[in-house]
Amino acid sequence: MSRRSRARALRAPGRWALVAAAAALTLSGCTYADREPGLFGTTAPSESPTPVPSPPAVLPRAVSAALPVAGDRTWTTAEGRQVSVRFAVNAIRRIAPATVLVAGATVLDWSVTVLGAPGYAAGSPLPTDIDLGLTRGESGELALDLVDPVGRRVYRPLSQQDRDQGPHCLCTSLWLAQQRLVVGETQLLQVAYPALPASVDAVDLQLPTAASFSHVPVTAAGQAPTARGRADLTRPAPVVRPATRPHAYRPAGSRSDTLAVRVDRVVALPTSTSLEWTVRSMAAQDLLPLAYGPPLAADLPLRIDVRPTAPADGARLRAAGLPAGDRSRVRWSSVPPSGGRDTAYACLCSDVWLHGDVLRRTGGVLHLTATFAALPVGTRRVDVSLPGVAPFTDVPVGTAEDAATRLGPPAAGEVGIWTYDQVDPPPGRTVAEWPTPLPAAGQLPGYDASVGDLVAWPS
Repeated sequence: MSRRSRARALRAPGRWALVAAAAALTLSGCTYADREPGLFGTTAPSESPTPVPSPPAVLPRAVSAALPVAGDRTWTTAEGRQVSVRFAVNAIRRIAPATVLVAGATVLDWSVTVLGAPGYAAGSPLPTDIDLGLTRGESGELALDLVDPVGRRVYRPLSQQDRDQGPHCLCTSLWLAQQRLVVGETQLLQVAYPALPASVDAVDLQLPTAASFSHVPVTAAGQAPTARGRADLTRPAPVVRPATRPHAYRPAGSRSDTLAVRVDRVVALPTSTSLEWTVRSMAAQDLLPLAYGPPLAADLPLRIDVRPTAPADGARLRAAGLPAGDRSRVRWSSVPPSGGRDTAYACLCSDVWLHGDVLRRTGGVLHLTATFAALPVGTRRVDVSLPGVAPFTDVPVGTAEDAATRLGPPAAGEVGIWTYDQVDPPPGRTVAEWPTPLPAAGQLPGYDASVGDLVAWPS
């Protein structure tokens, strides 16, 4: 184990209690077949969910002529339930300030739709242990960030540290949403962020489990985007084959391959690049070395305060044909430091501790994602390298959809307001309730704003 690994382990007592039993499968806009050629030919074992004995309820389809959808991604949980869900971005709206002395805010409207789960019929409620994989492992903070690529700024959810209420974001409760998942049903959710500059008319949305959403319009206070067509959020997810065959990883001193790694896809945004990749355990793994070393992570200097403390930042990208030295590292952003450090950085990538426990069993599958700087204009193929793994060459590059093209023009409309209550947190809402109420501006001074700068590499 490296010096960095030992130091991090000592700094993280009890961390295993925070690691979810699920592995977050980072499927973005597609699902991948269970069986792939080569090293991925063995299907991973999973628990058999118990079917719900009660008859399914009759639910309205998650189709709406009014609900705007700027883009969506599909994802499959890995806590043994194999629940297929669709995340969708519905709007980004501004909240006007309550007074001239109080800044306004920005609200992300998003939704989760359960597409299906083995053993559960349409209309069946799911078990309460479902994990949607959208939190940061150590803090429980919602890991959805708004990125202003022009101003090179990253906006994180408004957070409350009041001891009486407990730490929470100014948002509808993800925990409650996970308790109330029903097959075939859509929940509309919200999260509030610091106010964006008036000059910002669109942002990218960074997820910990999938490729970023590109160029999501920001509507003015008192307005919301309209729908360009009927939104069917329950439609099946398309099946897409991974971009590469798997390559083996064999640790130094080992006599056999322990992991198989593949690139699922590379997606080019005008302002960044998203990488989705998958790791399968060929034998039960000790997660501690993997969390801080090859092939998942790079070797960061010990003096650097990073979040999450085990970022999946090991991948490097290079446009095909460029010199070997022109490799792009995973993107980072500055965050408020802690523990007496001078600087701190957050990785725009997956958290190994939150998602990696699945690798402790043979056949466990871990899906990861990371964000890089934009590729040169016109790049069609890239080379992807990971520590200790043979490079992936000539990987095709896809193009991200412009979210603005999915939305109709904004329209004015009166909506209600809500105030966060720790005893009765705001729940998810139905599709029929769009446009949903917004957080009351008067509570904004009680929440802390976190805005960081985009950086290429912590130093």
